[in-house]
Amino acid sequence: MKGVKIFEQELRDKNGISQGKIAIMYGGLNQENPKKYMDDAVTEYTNGKPHSQYVDIHLDNPWFRIVLSGVNDLNFEDFKDQKLWDVK
Repeated sequence: MKGVKIFEQELRDKNGISQGKIAIMYGGLNQENPKKYMDDAVTEYTNGKPHSQYVDIHLDNPWFRIVLSGVNDLNFEDFKDQKLWDVK
């Protein structure tokens, strides 16, 4: 879709097998209705495939979307002491 930027990353298990994908999308910056514009962009991107979509809860930022696929196939582990940034 014109005016939409995307970052995609495959979600792989420890053996390197693809389990799904995460996409961060932004666009519609100069559109009259950026929410609808991004709704349409996500619809085009997912092409009817199952996915989860995350939008700013208050729609303060309707220009960004996070789209996840394959979430049900991910190998989750117990949360222990993992940190976002492992400082060594």
